[in-house]
Parts: sequence; structure tokens; C-alpha cells
Amino acid sequence: MALLVDALRRAAESTPDKPALIVADRTITFADLDAMSSAAARHLESVGVNRGDCVALHLSNGVEIVVAYFACFKRGAIALPINTRFKSQEIDYVLRHAGAVAYIGQPDLAREILGWPDHVRVRYVEGELVRLEPDTTYRTESRDDDPAAVLYTSGTTARPKGVTHTQRTMMALAESSAALLGDPNDVGLIPLPMVHMAALLGVVSAIRAGITIVTAPQFDPNVYLDAIERHRVTAMTGMPVFYRALAEAQRHKPRDVRSMRMYAVGGDSVPTALQDQFQQFFGRPLVEVYGLSEVVPVTMNRVDDVRCGSLGQLAPGVSVRIVDGELWVKAPGVFVGYWNNPEATAQAFRDGWFLTGDLAHEAADGVFWFDGRKKEIIVRGGSNISPQEVEEAIYQHPAVAEVAVVGAPDERWGEVVVAAVVLRDGHAITESDLLAFVRERISLYKCPEQLMFVAALPKGPTGKVLRRAVKESFVQRV
Repeated sequence: MALLVDALRRAAESTPDKPALIVADRTITFADLDAMSSAAARHLESVGVNRGDCVALHLSNGVEIVVAYFACFKRGAIALPINTRFKSQEIDYVLRHAGAVAYIGQPDLAREILGWPDHVRVRYVEGELVRLEPDTTYRTESRDDDPAAVLYTSGTTARPKGVTHTQRTMMALAESSAALLGDPNDVGLIPLPMVHMAALLGVVSAIRAGITIVTAPQFDPNVYLDAIERHRVTAMTGMPVFYRALAEAQRHKPRDVRSMRMYAVGGDSVPTALQDQFQQFFGRPLVEVYGLSEVVPVTMNRVDDVRCGSLGQLAPGVSVRIVDGELWVKAPGVFVGYWNNPEATAQAFRDGWFLTGDLAHEAADGVFWFDGRKKEIIVRGGSNISPQEVEEAIYQHPAVAEVAVVGAPDERWGEVVVAAVVLRDGHAITESDLLAFVRERISLYKCPEQLMFVAALPKGPTGKVLRRAVKESFVQRV
């Protein structure tokens, strides 16, 4: 199987002057992207970044992050994207746990860093690597089984887990995605942050197919609607919360979106009301795709056969089993394990099958339907939030004796974070002060939208807090 960098080199040779990336008024051709990433790879080599080293990418969408990804792929280094919404403690954990040797980031994001670990030997400020003299002679040292990217995502543990993909698995996922985005005449819009798996896969898939990518540093529905009209965008992938914002913006100021043929959506279920609203303003359905950072897509609706509310049919090359209601997956694009976490890796696999933790069933016509989450992840606007991670932040306050974090249904976000807190005897704190304390420690999207003080939490016979009982006892009262 070809390497990720081979896909870029083929596009640079066959269509050198075709736009590979459009960010606002800046256009980078495939030849530009190939030469810029080669120059960056050579520079990483010159400062001691070796094959197998982790390079942290702390960047918003734009030219820099795409160049940095492919510089890592060419050098044989491992791209370590850091969520731009992470706070100091979260960033510090990722840098230390992954053992990053280099950091490429924006000044505004770097200010969140508590202190540089000794192993981060090289640090770049945004813009440095893209100003290097272009290089057309660099040859990669990477191999298809080399780790290509480690993406830290919230799981059922208090700390994020590093989902590890190789060059081989990333290319396999790109091949599988070709059913959605494979026409060289397509123009793809990527509104999702490129530090997330779905957006990174969108970049790789587009370059593999020689497709132009349009993006912007921050999500703004009006900016993206203008981009669709201006660049005649044909396809995009987003989360339900993004499409809700697009529909509202389109209602206030209609744009010409007739070029669009496919709006893919993932990360959360799509309410019927949103499907109806989107059809009203865009004339096309949202095409639901199901996957995880560990493997995406697993299932997908076909553009010409959308079953609203379903997960769709199996993606090419994917096999599944349903065991006690849980969806197990086997595919060439399944991740190879959790970085520096053999115990979690062992728990995630059974006889070569990846256990998704999601519940589903297959109808007689081969369409899959989602039945809920075996894991207790909260999905707010398509972003996974670990209850344990939020609880850990709340527990850092000395007034807190016990806390349970659960998700509550929300019309806009799908779910929001709710915390039930038991205070220590003799301690007092207001809801607003405790929320302010938590906001200093974790990303805002993970912080409780509602926080209540209770006398006690429901527990099972072993003393474990029963989250379902917390929902039943307290959330309905909110």
C-alpha cells in the first residue's frame, strides 16, 4: 500500500498547479504543498527530529497544520495534534504522556502551556516552517507500518487516550472514504478542526483523490457559506451542531449552494427536526456517517440512498459483528493501539476485533441503527467528553467530597454536561465559584452547563456511584 506522502507526490506531479488548499485569500497548489512540506521535513531532520519521534501540532486550521502533517509523514515522525480547546493541564498531560520532542504552535495557544517538559527539545512558532525555501528533492524515510499520527481523545478513563494510526491504516481509511469523496472534480470543505480524526482523514482523503480543500481557522457559518458560493464547493463533513448553525445562517442570508452534492455528518445522531430544517434551506439531506477516532468510516449512508436517522450500510472493506448488542469492527483501517497504554489496548480488542462500546442492530435490508452507548461518554456537539475527566477537575476543589458527572439531553448540543456535587462537612461554595474553578482546568466545552449540590449520591453495593441513578434522581429536576 502506498504511503501518505506518495499520494501528495502523485497529485503534485499530475496536477502541480491545481489548488490543494484554499484558506481565505491564500491558495496553495499541490506542487507548493509538496515542496513546502519537504522543506519542513528536511528542517525537522536538521534539528534532530528522528523517525518515530512525536511532533506536537498545536494549530488552528490553515496552511501551517497541513504542511506540518505532511512534514511529519515524510520525516517518518509522528504527528501529535493537540486539541486547540485544551487547557494547561490537558496540554501538559499530552506532551508528557506522548513524549513529544518538538512543538509547532500558535503564540495564543502556547500561552496555555504550564512549563516545557525536558524532552520537548525544539519549539516552533506558527509561520516558521512555511517560510522555508521550497524543497523538491527530499526523500522520505517513512514506511507504511510506521505510526503516522497519535490523536488524544476522551474515553471512559479520566485521561485522554492516544489513538495511534499508521501510514497503512490512514491510507486504508482514505480508500474506504472514497465512496463519499472520490471525484477529482470535487471541492471539499473542512470546517472541523484538523486536530480531530475526521478532519485529518478529510485532508488525507482529499489529497489522495487530488481534491481541493477549502477551510478557515475558526468555524463561522457565514464564512463557510460564502466559501461554498465563491469556490463552488461540492462536499463537506461536519457535526450536527455545525449544520444547525449553517441552516440558521442560510435562513437569515441565503447563498447559492447549488454546487453542493453531499453534506456528510458524524459525531452524533441527527434529530429529525434538524434533517427537516436542513432540507428546507439546502434542498439536500444530511448524510449520516458512523465512525470513531479508532476507525472511520464504519458505516455510511449513500448519497443517493439516505435513511434518515440510521448509521447507513457498511463502508468498503469493513466487517462487523454484533455481540450482546455491541458493535465489533474489523477493517484494514482500524487503529493499532493506544499510545503508551498496553492495558487499554488489550481491553479494546477481542480476537482481532475492535470493541466500539456502541450498541447497534442491523435491519434486514443491511442498514445499521444506533441503540445507545455502552460506554458512558457524553457527546456534546459531536465532541466526546469523559465524565471521569470532568469529575477529576471538580475534585481538585477542597470543598468537594463527591461528584458524579452525567449527560443531559439538550436540543441544541445533543447532550450537555451536568454535575451533581456533595460538599464536605463544614465547607461551602457557590455554584458560580465552583464552575469558575473548573473552567480554569479543563476546556470550556467539557465544563458543566448545570451544577447542583446534593446531600448524597446513589451508590451500588460496592460503593460505586450509579450514574444512571444520578440521571434518574437529579437530572430530570433540572
